[in-house]
Amino acid sequence: MCRNDLISINICRAREHGVPPYNSFRSYYGLPRAETFEDLGATINFEGIRLLKKLYKHVDDIDLFVALGLEDPADGALLGPVSVAIIIKQFEELRDGDRFFYTHKGALTLAQRQFIENLTFSCFICLTTTLEKVPKSAFVPPHTDNDLIDCSTCARFNLNMFKDLFVDPVS
Repeated sequence: MCRNDLISINICRAREHGVPPYNSFRSYYGLPRAETFEDLGATINFEGIRLLKKLYKHVDDIDLFVALGLEDPADGALLGPVSVAIIIKQFEELRDGDRFFYTHKGALTLAQRQFIENLTFSCFICLTTTLEKVPKSAFVPPHTDNDLIDCSTCARFNLNMFKDLFVDPVS
């Protein structure tokens, strides 16, 4: 029978992928950087700190996964403060990185947003290919309820409208 130690695998995986140590995450999320093991006292209890002292030579060597498991729960939470901060950040990234990013306040000008919202996929195909006609509903084969539209009826795509979004990679 083969058994795997998931905790060891997670620690190794984090090291292999260059995940920074716990102390880096503390400072990234606004907690003071620990200079000594005792500086961890606000987030990890005495027994946890004693264990970390046995396992690590310096506070900057502490693996994130290990420390997250030792954190005392934040007020009203089941997880410690760094764990909570990581989860909050992840949900914010998921929310802000959605496919409707352009609807977020300040992402695009009103004209840019209206152009995107009024652009059908059929017209997008027309504007990015050399086709002359495409089905009105681009994902359905043409038939009596899905006539072909003439690509010349599609509004021209003006990239200049979006030039403020592009960064010159050379400069």
